[in-house]
Amino acid sequence: MGNVILGKTYTGTFPNNKQQRNYGDKEKYLLENAHEPIIEHEKFEKVQEEIIHRSNVEIVDGKIKRKRTHYSSKKRT
Repeated sequence: MGNVILGKTYTGTFPNNKQQRNYGDKEKYLLENAHEPIIEHEKFEKVQEEIIHRSNVEIVDGKIKRKRTHYSSKKRT
Protein backbone atom coordinates (compact mmCIF):
# COMPACT_ATOMS: atom_id res chain seq x y z
CA MET A 1 0.00 0.00 0.00
CA GLY A 2 3.04 2.27 0.16
CA ASN A 3 3.05 2.62 3.95
CA VAL A 4 5.88 1.85 6.36
CA ILE A 5 6.02 1.50 10.16
CA LEU A 6 9.11 2.88 11.87
CA GLY A 7 10.24 1.91 15.36
CA LYS A 8 9.42 -1.82 15.23
CA THR A 9 12.77 -2.43 16.93
CA TYR A 10 15.02 -0.35 19.15
CA THR A 11 18.48 -0.58 20.67
CA GLY A 12 18.80 -0.60 24.44
CA THR A 13 21.17 1.56 26.43
CA PHE A 14 24.64 0.52 27.61
CA PRO A 15 25.49 -2.20 28.72
CA ASN A 16 22.49 -3.88 27.02
CA ASN A 17 23.01 -2.57 23.48
CA LYS A 18 21.10 -5.44 21.86
CA GLN A 19 18.36 -4.73 19.35
CA GLN A 20 14.95 -5.51 20.83
CA ARG A 21 11.44 -5.81 19.42
CA ASN A 22 9.15 -2.94 20.31
CA TYR A 23 6.03 -4.31 21.99
CA GLY A 24 4.80 -0.82 22.87
CA ASP A 25 7.81 0.10 25.02
CA LYS A 26 8.74 2.93 22.64
CA GLU A 27 6.71 4.98 20.21
CA LYS A 28 6.08 3.68 16.66
CA TYR A 29 5.50 5.88 13.61
CA LEU A 30 3.41 5.23 10.50
CA LEU A 31 4.54 6.91 7.30
CA GLU A 32 1.84 6.82 4.65
CA ASN A 33 2.73 6.88 0.95
CA ALA A 34 6.43 6.47 1.79
CA HIS A 35 7.07 4.49 -1.42
CA GLU A 36 5.26 3.31 -4.51
CA PRO A 37 2.52 0.83 -3.52
CA ILE A 38 2.67 -2.80 -4.62
CA ILE A 39 -1.08 -3.30 -4.09
CA GLU A 40 -4.02 -0.87 -4.05
CA HIS A 41 -5.60 -0.03 -0.67
CA GLU A 42 -9.05 -1.36 -1.68
CA LYS A 43 -7.64 -4.72 -2.79
CA PHE A 44 -5.59 -5.00 0.43
CA GLU A 45 -8.70 -4.38 2.56
CA LYS A 46 -10.70 -7.02 0.62
CA VAL A 47 -7.93 -9.59 1.16
CA GLN A 48 -7.84 -8.81 4.91
CA GLU A 49 -11.63 -9.32 5.10
CA GLU A 50 -11.31 -12.67 3.29
CA ILE A 51 -8.54 -13.80 5.65
CA ILE A 52 -10.79 -13.04 8.63
CA HIS A 53 -13.72 -14.79 6.94
CA ARG A 54 -11.69 -17.97 6.29
CA SER A 55 -10.05 -18.01 9.73
CA ASN A 56 -10.95 -20.75 12.18
CA VAL A 57 -10.40 -18.36 15.10
CA GLU A 58 -12.77 -15.71 16.41
CA ILE A 59 -12.55 -13.46 19.45
CA VAL A 60 -15.57 -13.56 21.76
CA ASP A 61 -15.59 -11.40 24.90
CA GLY A 62 -11.82 -10.91 24.59
CA LYS A 63 -11.14 -14.66 24.50
CA ILE A 64 -9.93 -16.68 21.52
CA LYS A 65 -12.44 -19.31 20.41
CA ARG A 66 -12.23 -21.83 17.57
CA LYS A 67 -15.16 -21.98 15.15
CA ARG A 68 -14.47 -25.65 14.36
CA THR A 69 -12.38 -28.27 16.08
CA HIS A 70 -12.32 -30.77 13.21
CA TYR A 71 -8.97 -30.24 11.46
CA SER A 72 -9.29 -32.60 8.50
CA SER A 73 -10.15 -31.17 5.09
CA LYS A 74 -12.18 -34.31 4.31
CA LYS A 75 -15.92 -34.17 4.86
CA ARG A 76 -17.43 -36.37 7.52
CA THR A 77 -19.89 -39.02 6.36
